[in-house]
Amino acid sequence: MGFASTYDVAVDDAHVFRKQVAGALHSIACDIIAEAPETDDHANRLNWARRVTANVDGPVTEAAKWIWLMLTNATFAANPTGAEDGAVKTIATSFLSIMVGR
Repeated sequence: MGFASTYDVAVDDAHVFRKQVAGALHSIACDIIAEAPETDDHANRLNWARRVTANVDGPVTEAAKWIWLMLTNATFAANPTGAEDGAVKTIATSFLSIMVGR
């Protein structure tokens, strides 16, 4: 997928991939809320999770911040409409330490 197509996916809040990212981020946030307080960087992670889950727009707003980073994954960049939910959550989780403090 070329730069223009990547741009189209990234800015289209109705795109299926953007919706998947929002769903994955909400799921990750719920996991963080349930994690042990002894987890590394728990306070920052919990603050992020609360922002994501605080209202219905939380996951959508957060997905808009993450979408460009998610599209750096070669598999997603090549075929964002074919991304599997589990893969989206796994890759988003791998970026968590980068994005939590933003």
